[in-house]
Amino acid sequence: RQGRWEDCKSDVKALEATMAGAAVVVSEVEPYRYWWEEEMPCLVADGSHGFVKALRYLVRNRDQVKELARAAREYVLSERTVKGNIWRWHEAVESKSMAVAA
Repeated sequence: RQGRWEDCKSDVKALEATMAGAAVVVSEVEPYRYWWEEEMPCLVADGSHGFVKALRYLVRNRDQVKELARAAREYVLSERTVKGNIWRWHEAVESKSMAVAA
């Protein structure tokens, strides 16, 4: 669902499912924007009907499940780890420290 509260959530559920070896189905909502805008290795569902359709597809195309899961895991490990993004935390802390000092 879209809404002020929902739009501020993160895609951590998709990341966790990916690392657990699952193929991911995401909604076309703000928290998953990067997944569907950048055509990440996942299926995109438009509402509950879309989720049922995506799940049927995955059941009927089991070979695709493994490939989607593998590609998504590769993305998470290369782009979304703490190690790969620690610079963002440092940058945020430094900019906050500079703002407080000024």
